[in-house]
Amino acid sequence: MKSWQRIIRFVGFVVAISVWSTVVSAEPEFKLSSPDVGPGDFYGRVVAIDGNYAAVGAPYKDFSSHSGSVFIYKRSDINDTWIQTYQLNPADGHHFGWSLSLDGPYLIVGASYAGDAAFIFKRESESEIWSQQVKLTAPEIGQGYFGTSVDIDDPYAIVGASHDDENGPYSGSAYIYVRDGETWSVQTKVYGKQDIEVYDYFGESVAISGDFAAVGAIGLNPGSLGNGYVHIFDRDGTNWNFAQELSGDAGVGQDYFGKSIAMEGDDLIVGGQHTTVDGYWRAGAAYIFTRSGGSESLSLQQKLIVSDADTSDVFGWAVSINGDLAVVGAPGRDDNGTDSGSSYVYVRTGTTWNQEFMITASDAIENDNFGLAVATDGVNIIVGSVNQGFISGNAESSLAAGAVPTIGSRFGVNTKVQTGTSGSAYVYRIPAGPTPGTDPAPVTISFRSVFGAPGDTILIPIHLSNSNTGRPVAGLQFASTLSHPEWVTYVGLADTSLHGDFVFASNLINDTLRVVAYSPTAGSISPGTDIHVVTIVGVIDGPTPLGSTNQIFAFETELADSNGVAFPYTLTIGAIQAGIRGDVSLDGRVAIGDVVKNVRLIIGLDQMPEPGSTLHNIADVNIDKQVDVADVIRQVNMILGIVTRPVPVASEPVTVSLGDVRIGPDGRQLVPVVLGGGAAMSGVQITFAYDPSLMTIGELVTTEAGVGWVWQHHARDGVYTLVGYGLQPAAGLTADSAPTFYLPVSITGRDAGRSQLTLTDVKLVDRTAHYLDVNLEGITVTVNREVALPAAFSLSEAAPNPFNPSTSIAYEVPEQTHITL
Repeated sequence: MKSWQRIIRFVGFVVAISVWSTVVSAEPEFKLSSPDVGPGDFYGRVVAIDGNYAAVGAPYKDFSSHSGSVFIYKRSDINDTWIQTYQLNPADGHHFGWSLSLDGPYLIVGASYAGDAAFIFKRESESEIWSQQVKLTAPEIGQGYFGTSVDIDDPYAIVGASHDDENGPYSGSAYIYVRDGETWSVQTKVYGKQDIEVYDYFGESVAISGDFAAVGAIGLNPGSLGNGYVHIFDRDGTNWNFAQELSGDAGVGQDYFGKSIAMEGDDLIVGGQHTTVDGYWRAGAAYIFTRSGGSESLSLQQKLIVSDADTSDVFGWAVSINGDLAVVGAPGRDDNGTDSGSSYVYVRTGTTWNQEFMITASDAIENDNFGLAVATDGVNIIVGSVNQGFISGNAESSLAAGAVPTIGSRFGVNTKVQTGTSGSAYVYRIPAGPTPGTDPAPVTISFRSVFGAPGDTILIPIHLSNSNTGRPVAGLQFASTLSHPEWVTYVGLADTSLHGDFVFASNLINDTLRVVAYSPTAGSISPGTDIHVVTIVGVIDGPTPLGSTNQIFAFETELADSNGVAFPYTLTIGAIQAGIRGDVSLDGRVAIGDVVKNVRLIIGLDQMPEPGSTLHNIADVNIDKQVDVADVIRQVNMILGIVTRPVPVASEPVTVSLGDVRIGPDGRQLVPVVLGGGAAMSGVQITFAYDPSLMTIGELVTTEAGVGWVWQHHARDGVYTLVGYGLQPAAGLTADSAPTFYLPVSITGRDAGRSQLTLTDVKLVDRTAHYLDVNLEGITVTVNREVALPAAFSLSEAAPNPFNPSTSIAYEVPEQTHITL
């Protein structure tokens, strides 16, 4: 077993990649599971990850019927934790979760074997609700294992049917679908080799990216003896045409080439899990193919094997690729016991793929099969360990019925029970910094993370830190693209004159920005720290989903001094965050300043953004098309790390009414506002209407019930809006029959003897920002002109008959007041 130890940690939106190749072990930063997972569920058989969302399949969930489930997780901005937000359990699924793929708001799930279906779900408007858009079937093929494999790259999806017998028993096929609006329809059906009619299992693996699709066949027919192959198809309009056939090592049988494939852009990775390496049978290999130089054909860029391969490692059982990052699973590795499993991470520099990490689970034991499933979005890595056992529940405190546990609560981590096939999944992130035991690179290039709203122009600063004393940087080149170029458009460069005659040239080719900079004179960038070199300019396009993360990729990076000698360097890459729900300040986080800004919008101190606009959508945290106190409580809960229940708890309605006007201790007239009932509230928003030419409303007078709350109000054009919220939502404010607060009012019109105050709108929310039912009673009160009273009464020197000891003073006062004699 390798001796290097490193913890792969989440580091915001930043990834650092050193140019040195290393082999290390790592501990999982986050271990995903669920209290609803039990023995035999095969949780972790398939995994997917894209930005802030991850999905894990458990195709044998509900062991008696094998109906299956998929568990959805979201990365929280609070301490970078992963939280289970949803569980998919279709009523008509069977082995649901056998395969899955995630692309932005779209998730496709295969239900193979008896299910013979695939389901496409969409996350609507960045809510945590995943709605089924369509159930895909192919009834004409019978039990063809439709859904064995799936992949999605919006607007296209592909589904494999490895047992389709249209061209002979188990010959296989694949179906390609296209989305038009909210409708998915089949565009074509593709087949494998036409000269071999049996046992090809074509469709055992599928991948789709842009205008290209790939389908793998393990080829168990007598003619190939398990050699396997991959067919490439390219799209011409609505037609998908066969373009190329790929295979592994010629003349080597039973390598299962094509059992696993993954494709992103111009790169394709293919697993050959049974490939013999250095005489070790089934050690396994993976093959990376790429298009280059404008070619439409894929060519082998590199074959990946491990240096200490052993029999039945099955390296290549699962593969994934995104940008310059590739991950290969080897669930048969014995590093922590027989078949404990490992996964390998490769990073491409130029055209060479270097093994950077070997990942093993920190709690691994024999037969865990860690690496049976892998996925990466170019930054995050998720690995499934289908036989890893755990105990459900919270190891620190019990969970209430319906509550959603968080990874931060460490449920199922402190105690380990081997249950055979419960399963787990682990999330990693590429670490920052140089490898232990090596000298740090003298130069660090940083592509900074930025935040913005759809429609904004963004500036991505590129910084340089050069600790190599006496050796200035005279030349720089890089190419940059994005994980989702359809969301952000690169425009060009800015700040190109920061360093004298350091001259920049750039060229935008499709979605890739290529940059060259050079200075042979004193304008070179001298050693120093955090030097701003240049800025990439881009635009966040309108359709970009709020909360989405667009990873910045940099490749073909080179640095040189004035003699043309290259520098070793560390590359740090960030991401573009397209607005977070609740981040009204647009600084990439939800903080108390955003709470204050939302309250100012609600009470009218600041202009409310146009409904449907990006800024309005960001302020509308609970996605109900309005900005109100419920959004404020959501923001407070996000800061405190309180998970919002998907469904509100039933409670009795709260009755809201205005009481009779009374006189306060200071002589002011007070209108009582009574919230009656038994519900606990964490947020109150009430709107009153009045005639500002006849009446004024003063500062709120709170009672004991409202102590500890934040109360803010604003009056404009005859509308008085009041917002109150608790910074300890768990405590809440309990409604009863006593006044919750008072509004001081007075008649100001010269000719008016009275005026009315009317309660027009009430919104109450509980501790998890769900609305409470409200009954309005006694919504209007009449306010009379105040009787002018002196502050005190006394006898003057001119009082009548001052020698009479029984002198009287006659006066009139309201029924309720305080006077001083």
